[in-house]
Amino acid sequence: MNKKEQLLKIEKRFIEAGIKYYSEPVLRCRQLDRVIGPDFCVFNKVTGEKFVWLHFIDMSNKEYLDNVFWPKFREYNQLGFVMGINMIVTCEKEEDPITDEEIDDFIYRFLLTESKDERSVMTMASLGLG
Repeated sequence: MNKKEQLLKIEKRFIEAGIKYYSEPVLRCRQLDRVIGPDFCVFNKVTGEKFVWLHFIDMSNKEYLDNVFWPKFREYNQLGFVMGINMIVTCEKEEDPITDEEIDDFIYRFLLTESKDERSVMTMASLGLG
């Protein structure tokens, strides 16, 4: 699947879970007078907490990692977005696409509960680091 198809798959899971979200929103970052465009802006159904959601599709490709993933990841960190705090990052490889169950797990842990336990562990695992 290409990225657009994967984003539609994630979006479908938001709808099924009753999650408030915006697809490919344009967000103005006042402190740097910049505009950014995450894949989604999503809201925790219990607390109203807002997250940006970034999805990366080609994690086994070194060129993609060097030219897309790391620059975008660093940019969002510089703008104050921290994985597990106010940024959700999901990743996949061509040979290992993200499953509905994995998407649902992110949705449950970040968007359907008040608990912040295990978020950082889960986000590191999503990058293949946990």
